[in-house]
Amino acid sequence: MPMNKWYLGLVLFWGVLSPAWANHIVGGNFEMVAVSNTPGRFHLYMNLFFDEIGGRTSPKERDIVISIFRKRDNNREVNIRMDLESDQPLRYTNPSCAEARNLKTSILRYHYELNLDPKQYSDPQGYYVAFERCCRNTATVNLVSPGRSGMVFYLEFPALQRNGQAFQNSSPVFGTPNGEYLCVNKPFTLNFGASDADGDQLRYSLETPYMGFTTDARPNPSIPAPSPYPLVSWGNSYGVNNQIPGNPALQINPNTGTLSVTPSQLGLFVFSVQVEEYRNGEKIGMVRRDFQLLVVDCPDNTLPDPIVFQTDSTKQLLQGEVCESGSFDLKTRQLPNASYQWQKDGRNIEGATSWQYQAQSPGTYRVVISSTTVCSASKESESVTLTLKPGPAASITADVPLPACATQQIILSTLTGNYSYRWQRDGVSLPENTSSITVTRGGLYAVRVQSLDDACYYTPSQQIDIYDTPQARFQNLPPANRFCRDANVTLMAYDSTGYQFQWYRNGQLIAGATQNRYVVQASGTYSFQVKIGNCTAFSPDYTAELYPETPATFEPIPSICQSNVTKLTLRGTPAGGVFAGQGVISGTDQFDPSLAGVGSFPLTYTYTNEQGCKTVVEQTATVSPAPRLNAGPDLGFVRGESVVIQTQSDDNLSFEWTPATGLSSTTIQSPTAAPDQTTRYTVRATSAAGCQVEDDVLVTVWEALTIPNAITPNGDGTNDTWELPGIEFYPNADVRIFNRWGTEIFVSKGYGTTFDGTYKGTRLPPATYYYVIQPNNGRPTLKGTLTLVY
Repeated sequence: MPMNKWYLGLVLFWGVLSPAWANHIVGGNFEMVAVSNTPGRFHLYMNLFFDEIGGRTSPKERDIVISIFRKRDNNREVNIRMDLESDQPLRYTNPSCAEARNLKTSILRYHYELNLDPKQYSDPQGYYVAFERCCRNTATVNLVSPGRSGMVFYLEFPALQRNGQAFQNSSPVFGTPNGEYLCVNKPFTLNFGASDADGDQLRYSLETPYMGFTTDARPNPSIPAPSPYPLVSWGNSYGVNNQIPGNPALQINPNTGTLSVTPSQLGLFVFSVQVEEYRNGEKIGMVRRDFQLLVVDCPDNTLPDPIVFQTDSTKQLLQGEVCESGSFDLKTRQLPNASYQWQKDGRNIEGATSWQYQAQSPGTYRVVISSTTVCSASKESESVTLTLKPGPAASITADVPLPACATQQIILSTLTGNYSYRWQRDGVSLPENTSSITVTRGGLYAVRVQSLDDACYYTPSQQIDIYDTPQARFQNLPPANRFCRDANVTLMAYDSTGYQFQWYRNGQLIAGATQNRYVVQASGTYSFQVKIGNCTAFSPDYTAELYPETPATFEPIPSICQSNVTKLTLRGTPAGGVFAGQGVISGTDQFDPSLAGVGSFPLTYTYTNEQGCKTVVEQTATVSPAPRLNAGPDLGFVRGESVVIQTQSDDNLSFEWTPATGLSSTTIQSPTAAPDQTTRYTVRATSAAGCQVEDDVLVTVWEALTIPNAITPNGDGTNDTWELPGIEFYPNADVRIFNRWGTEIFVSKGYGTTFDGTYKGTRLPPATYYYVIQPNNGRPTLKGTLTLVY
């Protein structure tokens, strides 16, 4: 199915919501992430920011429908239903102010796995993805009629194939925004940058948001409309270069995507950021993200300005080195009534809400502190830049394979050199202070490896699981070790959590026998290996002997017809076995096809030897249906002519007609018959399975009857009467003549009286009259005209 790249569009607003159709949508963005080495396969995500306060009466959509269009002609390639994958809360930098201003936001993440045909998605102008909703928050101050203005989430992606070769690309991916609001007349910056998995160049700009085609009367279309999309209307004094007024007004760094503004006006402001991706100087994709920010009047923060230190130091830290694979401890003053949020590269660090933080990668760090008792402006520390210092990788290794066994001595080791060591197990300090320790108990082991040459330290950890030697013993062995093969004797091993098994026969591994039980299938000596982690034990041997199987035969069963009334005798050896199956008369060796019905039926012959061991052999009985045959109704024909016997039957039958006298063929379905005398023919039809059926038909020979169509009853002795040569062969014939008005003017039984052109002794006028002759011997009624001429 068609689809590519990732589709993005966002409308994020941070502030008090007024009633509107989509007030619960704070914003969002699409991500389209290529699956490596699989052309046309992508993970498509959409992150919608949902206002939990304004959306209390608006259900969260469990799925959404987006569309992919071709840019060249806006052709809709496909509609996609994306399912809600996760629902997570968004962290606000200043939790107390967020609570005071009813700010509570969740990130709804939708997902769909795309499998697109690169040949289908190869248009040079590329494609775009769109999703529409209405309406914007009515409290927005920089738009005309925001409560009636829709929003369009939009992303462009390139052709998946260029010059016959797959073109791999992932879209830019916006980072999760910080939960922020702006303080009037206070400088504000926000990292709005995106990352690109392909290393493409990204360029940022502020744009006028799309309004789209949704309205307050039609806020949730079933599918989005194609572009071009109408733009929103800016209010007085607002515009693309003055989306949030200030000194300076809202602006964006075209290279990094960092937003900056010193707002001069209170209110809720909509703006739009566009990021374009370039490869080798050519634009290949684009994403738009609408966003909203709330500007409020913030009271002064009475907390002291935060300063970042390195642990165990009182000197302000502005830069440092974080060791490769190591950590760097940052801290600020621990204050009463203060909350903390550490940031890296301008973005909140998930879960970093303590007065200290352990940095493990290079970047620009700072801490934001807020009052927990009053909603006031937050304060930020100066930035701390940590660069990477190359160094060794620290880990904890064991001298034995893990998981280990309780019978083993286990030595854990870590980085050696000019370091100090502090070991822990499950968070509890251990007395050892060397690079290696001997352990006998399982748990999560960790060590702080501190360089004595610089501030670098490492905190590797390793879960150590130690298992007791597994118990390799049989359970519930059978009382005897000689069995019939059909006894299905099962050997069972003692089992416990984590045990893994492998069974052996005569010392050879049995492929696939890895459960804690095994059904004996042959004579031999059986054992098993049980393993947990790297601890192994072997069971004692158990010898099983299977009685030899008595050979038995069951003679093949010939095909039988359903119409066969004779029962079939079944034959099996050795004698004394039992036949069973559908159609078998219980306790006998007789098969009755009328009991079985039409079809194929498995029948068994079971022989039980003196040890009680059973041998079962099988044959199939096939009962074929009787052929369908109908020779049709009895027929007749006039001597000198012929008649076709129209026989109806199943296909693929052979035929035999008797007697052969007067037939054109005796082996076809519908022969032509012309016997010299009335004859009853019988047909026998035989199917491919040998089933036969018979039917017959009577073919009657009628003598010829000549019927003139005119007479001249003028008394000249020629043609004065209506003579009917052959009528003598129809002694029961009924002859009638009618005039044109239907009046019967002549009737004769057996035609003993010849019609002479008179009616009640009066000559009939010249005209055309109508006759009806009923032969009354099976021959059809004869009708025609008779003309009187004088």
